[in-house]
Amino acid sequence: MRTVIALKRNGERPTQSEVDNWDQIKTERAYQEYRSKRKEKPWLKTVRQSVPASPYYRELCRYVGVPCKEPGDFEEVKPEKEVELIEFPEIKNDKSKVWTYNGQEFTTNQLAKKVGVDRKVITQRIRKGWTIRHILKHGGVIS
Repeated sequence: MRTVIALKRNGERPTQSEVDNWDQIKTERAYQEYRSKRKEKPWLKTVRQSVPASPYYRELCRYVGVPCKEPGDFEEVKPEKEVELIEFPEIKNDKSKVWTYNGQEFTTNQLAKKVGVDRKVITQRIRKGWTIRHILKHGGVIS
């Protein structure tokens, strides 16, 4: 296609190569297949499963004879894993910000002491977007 445009720019007469003809035939054939499939109405054969089908739609599918997925039974809810509690050191007169992780509350100073870095480093990391989990993982408290 680029050669054709370049030839037209130079004023020369473009010649169609076999590759150009083959591309043109291929695109025409693809468009014809698309049109024939569009006429077949493929949406009646399958049901979009990204959104669960309504009961009325399933009833219509049963009436027409089109296969449709029935809603499955509810799966049993698995109990959540027991969370290991982390022992944080107690600091007297600690008025720093309180954080929660897995239902456990602790302050910035306690977190800094547990991880082994300065409290300013903890506040900087949180300001940069680090999560409490990431800080604990980076400090080697959790794996």
